[in-house]
Amino acid sequence: MFLTLEDAYGLFECVCFESKLPQIAPVVARASYFLVRGRLQNNHKRGLAIVAEEVLDLEEVLARERTKKHQSAGKPPGRTSKRPLSTEAAAIPKRVG
Repeated sequence: MFLTLEDAYGLFECVCFESKLPQIAPVVARASYFLVRGRLQNNHKRGLAIVAEEVLDLEEVLARERTKKHQSAGKPPGRTSKRPLSTEAAAIPKRVG
């Protein structure tokens, strides 16, 4: 599977080999934002690519980190900001198309 990822610096190709597809495909099908772990590969013909070892739902990862942070601080999990919810949601743009 090939994914084209975009961040503030541009486009990156992400290669997911068949051995990793059972773990990666369900995440790609449901998530809007990804955390990709893998190896960076520099191919003279194709340029830079990420060979994915793991693709995670970024929103789930961030939610787990918030929960861990609150549990270690002895606070109940929840919103950490006093800003209106609409401002927090605007921090991550939603998928277009």
